[in-house]
Amino acid sequence: MVLFKVWFDDDIRRFSLDDAAASSFAALTAKLASAFGVAAGSFKVQFTDPEGDTVTVTSDDELAEARACAAADVLRLRILQCEQPQTPEPEAFVVVEQQKQKQKQ
Repeated sequence: MVLFKVWFDDDIRRFSLDDAAASSFAALTAKLASAFGVAAGSFKVQFTDPEGDTVTVTSDDELAEARACAAADVLRLRILQCEQPQTPEPEAFVVVEQQKQKQKQ
């Protein structure tokens, strides 16, 4: 089990995930979205590394690095609301949007 302590604005949540879920960025972001009542992809996840730098997590590999940097067996994260979705748009959506723009011209 991995213990998480997460800040979002003035709200702090503490929860545990099993090792498999704690290794999956998708599973973590789903848990965060549910815990804080925000849409998945509408926020970015960050942690502070041992050098004091704020690092953004966007993948399983970066989550593994964040876990390796965790002090006292607690992974402390911060989530920040974003104006733009943090997940890439499906290619089909982009093609449809481009076609709509051409029709307007």
